[in-house]
Amino acid sequence: MTNKNEEFNKKWTKIIAKAWADENYKKNLIANPKEVLKKEGIETPKNLNLRIVEDTPDTQTLIIPTAKKHNSETNINKIENRIAAGGIGGGGLAPFSNL
Repeated sequence: MTNKNEEFNKKWTKIIAKAWADENYKKNLIANPKEVLKKEGIETPKNLNLRIVEDTPDTQTLIIPTAKKHNSETNINKIENRIAAGGIGGGGLAPFSNL
């Protein structure tokens, strides 16, 4: 994992903890994600639309990351290996758990 990813993950983990502890913070995070992220030290591109959703006990959201380029079936193993090695971003820290 790169230093940039580590830094983001530290900040994002702190944001999640704050959202779990403070309902108003969570509502503001969902309503104004770019503003809250900026206050927490995470800059986002101006042209990026950002949406934050909250899982519920009976519904979890899985995200398919944007592909960087068209990938043929022959590249599937290579892509799977990159994902497994942490080279392609994609999801939550603990899927299917209610921590």
